[in-house]
Amino acid sequence: MATTSNDSGGSPKRTLRFYLVLALISGLAIIAGLALLLNILQRKQEARNPFYRVVELDDSIEDPEI
Repeated sequence: MATTSNDSGGSPKRTLRFYLVLALISGLAIIAGLALLLNILQRKQEARNPFYRVVELDDSIEDPEI
């Protein structure tokens, strides 16, 4: 009786494609995680100083509402 070898890993092209797709998905997940972390850190930095000057005010400026 002749036996055929049956690889459970699949063909080399299929295995290579699987690892390339896995690496691409992992890379995208890492980039998304780093972008989220950067956004969180930037928002925390902005929250430390909620007030900023838009225009310097002095005695020569008149309020048009008055």
